[in-house]
Amino acid sequence: MMKRTIVRCLLPLSLLLGACSGDATGASDTSIRAHRARWDGQHLSSYSFVFQQSCFCPHTEAVVVEVRGGQVTGVRDRATGQPLVGAREPAGAWPTMDDLFDQLAATRAAGLPLEVHWNEARGYPASAVINNHGPADDGGAWSVADLQPL
Repeated sequence: MMKRTIVRCLLPLSLLLGACSGDATGASDTSIRAHRARWDGQHLSSYSFVFQQSCFCPHTEAVVVEVRGGQVTGVRDRATGQPLVGAREPAGAWPTMDDLFDQLAATRAAGLPLEVHWNEARGYPASAVINNHGPADDGGAWSVADLQPL
């Protein structure tokens, strides 16, 4: 249930930047599957990364997401170091790499225009832009940087 909620929440979050039409290099089903296989092949279940989203949503500033055992265990503001996870910000509201891959697959399945850029060394999506040609507040983009195994 939580994964479905995350994908449902992240999909609208990643639909803001509407300048893209069609697929960019790296956004095909084959590319998504190949990169996910590369990511999965590393068996990283504990890692941290910088995540930033551009959307009409509560947090657009860069955050550091910490994942242990495949679950988000902490989120902190990158600039201040202050934790964001608490009663108001459950850890499940933030994505793991698996959640981001699930979002990309769901976007492709929905037939929405998608642009993905990859970190080729590790195989994870470094950024994504999705455009559903809907209202400006029904879209967005996100980026991932500085992934560190823990």
